[in-house]
Amino acid sequence: MLYTVNLDSEGFILSIAHTVNDDTYLDLNKIDTKYLNAYQIINGSAVLNNKKKAKLIEEEKQQNKLARLAELHKQLDDTDYKIIKCSEYQLAGLELPYDIAQLHKQRQDIRDEIIKYLADNGIKLLNMNNFKDEISIICNGRKVIASLDSISFGLWESLVKNADAKYIPEDNELETFKAIKGEKETGHMKKIYLKDSVILTKFIYKLLHSDIEILDEYDAMVMLDEMRLEDEDCYDLSFNTISAYGANAAMMHYECTK
Repeated sequence: MLYTVNLDSEGFILSIAHTVNDDTYLDLNKIDTKYLNAYQIINGSAVLNNKKKAKLIEEEKQQNKLARLAELHKQLDDTDYKIIKCSEYQLAGLELPYDIAQLHKQRQDIRDEIIKYLADNGIKLLNMNNFKDEISIICNGRKVIASLDSISFGLWESLVKNADAKYIPEDNELETFKAIKGEKETGHMKKIYLKDSVILTKFIYKLLHSDIEILDEYDAMVMLDEMRLEDEDCYDLSFNTISAYGANAAMMHYECTK
């Protein structure tokens, strides 16, 4: 089967368009579709660019590393609600809903795994208690730019003493870069909000027109999550869907369970 393709300015394949007649030049049976973007159309033929393929493989490795780190952080985030509940119950003089000792052990095990994973990939986490001394050693003799809005005055003094530190006022070019959204960034935001609005509309329609007589908070959450994850642009959810009914809707950080 032959396909037309969308190309960038250098002739590299961006995406497959649609099936067409047999006079089209791209035959998917003759290329490795996993690295589709590494192929360049030259004189009507798809030619594999090994340098571009190597770059894609490296990007894939980095994405896998970030995905693993995100997974560990999600495991840690998933226990935040239990910590909050334990604090609320303790303040109310009630029996804790979870084994707090086991909960802290579970969270520490996840933190230890995160620290090891970062260390294995060349990233060092500094101890908060020794941060000022350690960062001074790392920055010794180097040029450092910093904003007093982001660091303590004690750390600033240490940087001035041990490094070639430069003060950046509150209104600086770095803050401007973060504040101003480019056309591509805002374009993606509009696209995702529009797509998610369509999914929510389909979800509400499904609720109103389904034969389900009873639907609890958990089942509604699973239904909506599955609909969102079916979209090709949805890699994961940033946090668990807050699905609450009645009095539960008044609870902060409410998380329903099966």
